[in-house]
Amino acid sequence: MIKVENLTKVIKKKVILNKLNLVFEDNKTYGILGNNGAGKTTFIKTLFNEYKVNAGNITFNNNKLSKDDYKKMYFFTENNELPIDLKVNEYINYLFGISDSQKKIDDYIKKLEWLFDYNKYKNILIKKISAGEKKKLTLFIMLILDPEIIFFDEPTANLDEVNKIILFKTIELLKQQNKTLIIISHLIEEIKPFLDHIIIFKDGEIVYNKSLSKNDDVKEIYHQYLFENKTNENNKNNVLIDEIDSKMKGFFSDEN
Repeated sequence: MIKVENLTKVIKKKVILNKLNLVFEDNKTYGILGNNGAGKTTFIKTLFNEYKVNAGNITFNNNKLSKDDYKKMYFFTENNELPIDLKVNEYINYLFGISDSQKKIDDYIKKLEWLFDYNKYKNILIKKISAGEKKKLTLFIMLILDPEIIFFDEPTANLDEVNKIILFKTIELLKQQNKTLIIISHLIEEIKPFLDHIIIFKDGEIVYNKSLSKNDDVKEIYHQYLFENKTNENNKNNVLIDEIDSKMKGFFSDEN
């Protein structure tokens, strides 16, 4: 379980995350929703210590996050943050060569050939493979690492329809293995079938944080909480337009 208490992050004197309080329970799938700039990715990067916390606490199983805890977590990034100047096999050997035998790595490669054609790409520089293949390589590495908690940041970006199906099937398998999954996305309909709980970010704050029931309409909830202020502004504008329209009609009626 990951617990976040009063988490605050300030960048260039601007509050990006404002006193966030969250709990990610084991064996559940969470959807983090929100517009661009809402603070979703900054939140995950702060969780993974890429950004320093300005205030607040993050704990894992009621203890302060340690280096060993990070080994149980994986961040599946939107932009495939891979060492692009290495060949695929060099990166795999770097990750697993010390801790695992070559036979074990070969077994993984064979089992996961449906996902990523390692033998096809092993001698190619990572920067020379397509964005979609980079995404699949990241997924391939994640499955070998077998983390307990996985954060997906816009996982379907740069994937065609076939590879989206592969990704979604993988997420289904991870759920069956009781992994804790946190999926950041603005494509609500794509991730809706997997979610147990949704969290909506807006301007660095959490405006919605609840478990889902079968009858909940995620898209409706999303629009209700994300565009609430915009709706109120539109309503005020409509009232003002009606008042002006009424006065104008009255003015022209008086002239006649």
